[in-house]
Amino acid sequence: TGLTRTKIGTSPVTIADGSTFTNNGENQLAYLFIKNFSSNVSSTVFADSVKIEVSDGSSSHLVLGHLAGGQAVILPYSANNDIRLTADVTDTVVEFMLIHEG
Repeated sequence: TGLTRTKIGTSPVTIADGSTFTNNGENQLAYLFIKNFSSNVSSTVFADSVKIEVSDGSSSHLVLGHLAGGQAVILPYSANNDIRLTADVTDTVVEFMLIHEG
């Protein structure tokens, strides 16, 4: 998918929906790039973080980790699960891109 830059808030936003892929698991190689553009240098490291969660579409979600302001990550993604982001503060700018083969 194309590179997307958007503002997110304190409500979860799904950036990768596993149900949209017909080829998942180990059959489709994919990577997810996420960057938190927050630059609030006066706050502690995780005051403007973005929480990354993995979900199977049910009501349970696992916290993969927190991405501090200015940090980026590339994650392997097997398209079996949803990936969603939640910011600590409203209007946090994030950038993401899903890179996959099919």
